[in-house]
Amino acid sequence: MAVHGSVIYVGGYSTLYLSTNGGDTFNPTFSYPGLRTMNALWVDPGDTNHVVAAWGSSLSQTINSGHDWTKFTLTGCDTAYTSALAVDPSNDQNMLVGTWFCLLRTTDGGATWNNVQLMSYVNFIQYDPLNPKLVYASGDWRGPSVLMRSTDGGLTWNKYDSGFPSSYQVAGMAIGPSNQKNATNSAVYAGLSGWGIYTTDPQSLLFNVWLPSLFRN
Repeated sequence: MAVHGSVIYVGGYSTLYLSTNGGDTFNPTFSYPGLRTMNALWVDPGDTNHVVAAWGSSLSQTINSGHDWTKFTLTGCDTAYTSALAVDPSNDQNMLVGTWFCLLRTTDGGATWNNVQLMSYVNFIQYDPLNPKLVYASGDWRGPSVLMRSTDGGLTWNKYDSGFPSSYQVAGMAIGPSNQKNATNSAVYAGLSGWGIYTTDPQSLLFNVWLPSLFRN
C-alpha cells in the first residue's frame, strides 16, 4: 500500500487498486495476466499519478495512475524477484530496491544500479524522513534474519540488531516520531516473530541499543 493524502494505492495479486477519496471506494487501475505479487509501492507526493512498484521480477513505474508501465533495467545481482522498495523522501532520484539475493541502489532515478549489500530476501527498507542519510533494511526467509542500517543514504551498511534475541525473524518494521526531546532522528520499531516489538527509542540513556517496547505478542 502507498498513501498520500486522500490518494491510496493498494497492490494485490496482479491488480493495482486506487482510491481518491481516502479509502471510501477503490477501483482497479491495472491488471496483469497471470500471478504477480505487488510487494511494495511508492506514490510521488508531488504527483500522485506517478507510482513506482516492486512486483514480480520487475521494478516498474507509471505516470498515469497505473494504466501504463515502464520497467527499470535492474543490474547488479539476480533480480528474479523484487521484494522491497524505498525512495529517498528528500530526493526521488535516490531509490533502493530489494530482491531475493541483494539490495540495489540508484542515485540517478533508475538509469543505473549498484549492488550495495548482499542479503537474503530483503523484506523491508525504510528511509528516516527526518534524516534520509539513515536507512534501515531487513533480510529474511532465505537465510538467517538480519537488520542493517546505513548512515550514508544506502551506500554502505552495518548490522543494527544489538539487543535482539539470538535468533530472530523480522516480521515488520516502521519509523515514527521519537520521544527524545529535539530528536534529529526518528524512532525505529521492529516486529520480531514470537518476541514482540522492539524499538530504538528507549526511556533511558541507552540510545543505540534495541530494547523491548511495551507491546508483546
